[in-house]
Amino acid sequence: MSGVPQSIHDELVNGILRKTHGTELAKIATDVATLEFADELIREADKEIRSAAEVAHSTDFRVWAKPLLDPILTEAGADFDEVYRRQEPNELNILGALAAA
Repeated sequence: MSGVPQSIHDELVNGILRKTHGTELAKIATDVATLEFADELIREADKEIRSAAEVAHSTDFRVWAKPLLDPILTEAGADFDEVYRRQEPNELNILGALAAA
């Protein structure tokens, strides 16, 4: 569709996707909301743990926590650095404009 503004194009495509895949998109939107909630809980728990350990900066916390958690995570098949890689909350929303139905 040449000559159509991007915002109109996006609105048309998103409208069609909602009509054809609305149920699936609603499920994904619920999953995204759950991930965002879990991420917020993790961030709050992280703050509390750092406060209790008297480790103010997140980098210092990683240095403090890695020797404690790395063996547990390695045994579970997880990588400490990947687990503690912080994403911005908006990176969790894979639907973007589609989430706003």
